[in-house]
Amino acid sequence: MSDLGRLLRESPPQDGELREFKDRLTDLLGREPNLTGLRMYLHQCSLYAQRGRLDGFESACWMRTGLEVLKEECVAWERPSSAGIREELEELGEIDETIETVSDEAPPVAEEDIPGWVPETHWWWRAPKRQEMSREERERRLYHEAYDVLDEWAEKR
Repeated sequence: MSDLGRLLRESPPQDGELREFKDRLTDLLGREPNLTGLRMYLHQCSLYAQRGRLDGFESACWMRTGLEVLKEECVAWERPSSAGIREELEELGEIDETIETVSDEAPPVAEEDIPGWVPETHWWWRAPKRQEMSREERERRLYHEAYDVLDEWAEKR
């Protein structure tokens, strides 16, 4: 979905093409098993957000951006088939709350890793409060499992 957002900004389709795309996508996504796929995507985004203080923050940002692109640019909300999509996307509020909660300790996303096409409204990319986190601390958070093993090994020596 994130790639779709980038492509829509780089080469916007004609109005008629976009309308047809939105209508078709809404009709397809609004029925099973596609709604189950959307549920799974939302759940995975939520899991990454919950791991945001360690290694999940950047993945949560990518997925949350994809969901925002879907919500803002890809669904024909006036279609009856959008009802299930609307219901599933209600979980975005909980995901956003989790991102806000973990942002106090989340390792920041390096500025060069934030997609240039992402609008300022995608606040989650710059949500971590500790933007000055040292490279070493950031890497220890992101690769905590490997560092834990190395620390244990060093203690045994």
